[in-house]
Amino acid sequence: MPEGDNIHAHAAALAALTGEPLTGVWSRAVEMRGLRGHAVTRVEAIGKHLVIAFDEGSAVRVHLGIAGWWRHRARASAAAIAQAELALQTARGVWLCRARTIEWTRARFAAGARALVRLGPDLLADAPDLDVVLGRARQPQHAARPIGELLLDQTIAAGLGNVYKCELLFLHGVNPWTRVDAVDDATLRALFADGIKWLGYLPSRHLIWNVGVFTDWLSEGQTFSSYNNQFVLRAGWVPLVSDSTGTLLHVAMNFRAGDVNNDSLTLRSKPEAFPAPYFINTGAFPAQNGMTARR
Repeated sequence: MPEGDNIHAHAAALAALTGEPLTGVWSRAVEMRGLRGHAVTRVEAIGKHLVIAFDEGSAVRVHLGIAGWWRHRARASAAAIAQAELALQTARGVWLCRARTIEWTRARFAAGARALVRLGPDLLADAPDLDVVLGRARQPQHAARPIGELLLDQTIAAGLGNVYKCELLFLHGVNPWTRVDAVDDATLRALFADGIKWLGYLPSRHLIWNVGVFTDWLSEGQTFSSYNNQFVLRAGWVPLVSDSTGTLLHVAMNFRAGDVNNDSLTLRSKPEAFPAPYFINTGAFPAQNGMTARR
């Protein structure tokens, strides 16, 4: 599922539509003729939600869900537009969106949508209030929940997803099944504070990044502990390379290097669905260090 940094990056890219006359808007294959000739006035990311407001007074809330995406095309066929949950067309091209949720409302009511009101502080906002986050996390109904589940609860703090949940818990040596009431305030605050630091992006430079350094001081001997220490970097660059056509360039890379535990390493991978089998499983093989890179 796209995480908070992805949604903020989408908002930064879609901000190029602001003030530009729309030649067509379609919502689930239905043309919104009342928006033709009008313009986008605001694009705002709130956690994993995106709100787009228009100058005639309406707004749409978008949640991509697990497999959603935004695509920009110089032109799009009628079939492509019909298959998209949302399509925004200008003289420079078409933005197509596949999403789990498309919700239309009046712009002045958009912030009051039930899905947004219940969210916790956005960890990518200018100054997320960690005291509010901790206050929500310490409510009695959350005491017996696994900490891994709590980190994904968008009513506690908005923006974190499964990737960052795993990285944060590994960094702090916290078992994801640990009860929330067994995690002290300092560790709980550090988990969310690190979430703020790692969900990095620079809209003006079209950059997103995540960096982590890990050791197994607290996880030594655990079944998930494969490295004594490791360094991980993920970065992406999404510039608008043509103002006339609205063409985007998306370049990203992922790098990991680590010192292997006990001179033995096993590489395996499966989808996030728990019952799924491992599609890759090398079995144990001799190794002193490991390095992977993807682009």
